[in-house]
Amino acid sequence: MICDNWAYPRDANLIKQIDVPIDFVMCGSDFGVKPAYLDLARRNAGGSVITIQKSISDMENMEEGDAMRIGKFQYVLRRGLFTNQIELVRY
Repeated sequence: MICDNWAYPRDANLIKQIDVPIDFVMCGSDFGVKPAYLDLARRNAGGSVITIQKSISDMENMEEGDAMRIGKFQYVLRRGLFTNQIELVRY
């Protein structure tokens, strides 16, 4: 599925009805991935998020407090949702 990272995934509630893995190909993710798309991929067993920098899968196996890095940004799993999009700056 090709996704516009600048738009909110309006049909997110339909993910429960899909029983095949979805690859979310992110467009416009230079300034980070919208956490809502990471949550969708995590709820979709076997789903993944693909950006120009990285392909992320196996998110359903992540546990509370786990973090992952995509480009210059870090995402942390808190209360079952990805949050805290933090830009990692190198000095």
